Amino acid sequence: MCRWLAVSILAVMTVIILASVFFRYVLDDALPWSEEIAKYLMVWLTFIAAPVAFRMGSLVSIQALPDALNGWKNELLQIIIQIIIISLMIMFIDIGIFLTKNAMIQRASSIDFSIAYVYACKAPVLCTTF
Repeated sequence: MCRWLAVSILAVMTVIILASVFFRYVLDDALPWSEEIAKYLMVWLTFIAAPVAFRMGSLVSIQALPDALNGWKNELLQIIIQIIIISLMIMFIDIGIFLTKNAMIQRASSIDFSIAYVYACKAPVLCTTF
């Protein structure tokens, strides 16, 4: 599901950016909201696509140390890596909740919605997809 959501967000972003270019250069009338919406969709795409890429093993990694270790040493390294990842997820959730609470009154500049919706992507997405 997350994979299709990421693909959908990317498709919507592409359409918005292409429409923005068309309106700006062909019709000579820029869309005031397109850049901001595309930017917010990119933030959401990052937090939705990262767990998908992690599950598929597609994230960039340095394999020199794991390849050099055998047996229990490699397993111990993998456990340490997973502990670091979980710690970072907890930190993202904590910071995401803090930013969301503080952004409740802040409004987007070109469209009328709260910035809290942009920050809110961190906590639920990371909780449900890893």
